[in-house]
Amino acid sequence: MNLNSIKVKALLILIPLVIVPILLVGAAGTLFYRDVIRQNIWDDNLAQAKALSAYVDSTLNYSTLYLKSFASRPLVISDLENGKTSTLNLSLQYASSSSDFETMYFTNRSGGIISCFPDSRLLGSDVIDRPYVSRVLNGSDYVGGPFLNATGEPQIYLGVPVTDQNGSLLGALVGEIDTDTYLNNLQKTLVKNPQFVYMVNDTGHIIVHGNRSYMMSMKDFSSVPAVAEVMRGRTGIMEQYNPIERDTRLAAYAVVPRVGWGIVVAVPVDVAYRPVYEATLAFAAFAVALMIVTAIVAYLLGGYLVGPIASISQATKRMINGGDYYRFLPLRRKDEIGELARSFDAMSRRITEDKERIMDEKNRAELYLDIMGHDINNLNQVAQANLELIENDPGLTEDEKESIRDALTAVRGSAGIIDNVRKIQRINEEQLDIVPEDLNDLLLQCIREAPRPPGKKVVFNYTPRPGLMVRGNPLLKEAFCNIIGNAIKYSGDEVTIDIGVERVEREAGPYYDVSIADNGYGIPDEVKPRLFQRFQRGTKKAHGKGLGLYIVRSLVEKLGGWVRVEDRVPGDYTKGARFIVSLPAWEGKRDGNMR
Repeated sequence: MNLNSIKVKALLILIPLVIVPILLVGAAGTLFYRDVIRQNIWDDNLAQAKALSAYVDSTLNYSTLYLKSFASRPLVISDLENGKTSTLNLSLQYASSSSDFETMYFTNRSGGIISCFPDSRLLGSDVIDRPYVSRVLNGSDYVGGPFLNATGEPQIYLGVPVTDQNGSLLGALVGEIDTDTYLNNLQKTLVKNPQFVYMVNDTGHIIVHGNRSYMMSMKDFSSVPAVAEVMRGRTGIMEQYNPIERDTRLAAYAVVPRVGWGIVVAVPVDVAYRPVYEATLAFAAFAVALMIVTAIVAYLLGGYLVGPIASISQATKRMINGGDYYRFLPLRRKDEIGELARSFDAMSRRITEDKERIMDEKNRAELYLDIMGHDINNLNQVAQANLELIENDPGLTEDEKESIRDALTAVRGSAGIIDNVRKIQRINEEQLDIVPEDLNDLLLQCIREAPRPPGKKVVFNYTPRPGLMVRGNPLLKEAFCNIIGNAIKYSGDEVTIDIGVERVEREAGPYYDVSIADNGYGIPDEVKPRLFQRFQRGTKKAHGKGLGLYIVRSLVEKLGGWVRVEDRVPGDYTKGARFIVSLPAWEGKRDGNMR
């Protein structure tokens, strides 16, 4: 044995430096570590129970707010005041398809169901004796359950009162949530198979449980110790014997605020504490493995790894710069370094092949887009022209005309999608032509071309101001027309659109802020943050493909500006929305050279 060898020196240094402290501290550390893990297991289960409790509280609160937003709509209130159901039926159909509610219905002041979706058999039923109706008709919100619905399924019921502008009670809006909805969501939170999660109401009866027979019978779990603690309003963790399921489990429990329900996360004791035993064995195995690894590393550090690794590093630099990297790789080595070098070589070749394939795919995508933008669009134009001719045929019945109008709408929608895709392609091109655009001209064009639907009064308030030049592009007009079109589309029978332009000096230079405000339905606060994302809309049932405002944001940001939305009346989104588009002012030759 050569004592001057770096491998031998590494062994002589590392063995006492690493191994001896491990052996001395290992015994005491193992005992301490077991206690830490045990406490972490308790804390983790309790944290999960609290998180699920917060989740249920949040979803119930959101569902209640959702009902309140529908109950406060002017058209809903008008229908209840006038004894009509047309708007009520449409509102329920929309709400049921865009929320967790399985069934929703409106009642009058006497507790009779006057509008229902989807189970129309409930129409005319007298439900004044139900707590989720009687309490609501007394002026308070209601969340409770489970109760059996008309088909014998357990449901969670939520109800809110519907009042007029003077606060007078008009009726109730009630929604049913299938308990399976919460079952599916809670089951997704399980971190390991032997873990059990269930939810009880304030009387200890099962709402959600992995055993569906308990759910269907709304099993009484009030005798279970953890459930009894929840019914007392307590949150904590315990080892308990469950007299119903006849086993001992570690149970973490937490109260659901506001409704007094409870969440229980139960894990069999042997499973819960298994990590403690495994940690003890793992710690001992780690100490042994570390001794072996220390000896091996000390032996290999004597230059056997340093040189080849440096060569591979040099090859990496050459590859990044597009040079000849092969001569730096130790490809002929038969050990792990050789395998690493050969893997590096294979990876480099794969990257080159993938780059070529990506370019092929890009060209193919552009070909498909070209086909869609020309050939398919031409076919759409032919179909549209022929349908418009047929639509004017006086011999058609009203049903036939309606079918043709539906077909025309579909064809025009297809053309609109193609147009949006082409706009997105143009906006996302690396080079976007920047030209001076007059905001005044763009806004006047959008006002002239704005839709005027039959039966809707559209009023614009705008004072023309020529010469408001910004850094723009031929597509910029579409941004303003889109916002104005949405304001008209999502409004009542009378819409007023106020447009203003203000020059603002910012750190980056002068900007023009264009404000477009309307008195339409408005945009809820929870929708605003994602309004400009792809495939997002101001309402869940809004028509269209959700690309309009995404295109607006993409184009404005590409031009160096930004766009945001706020309430026209601060704090009350129902009074309409205000969109603010900010664009850099055109500054002559300096801007003219920018791309």
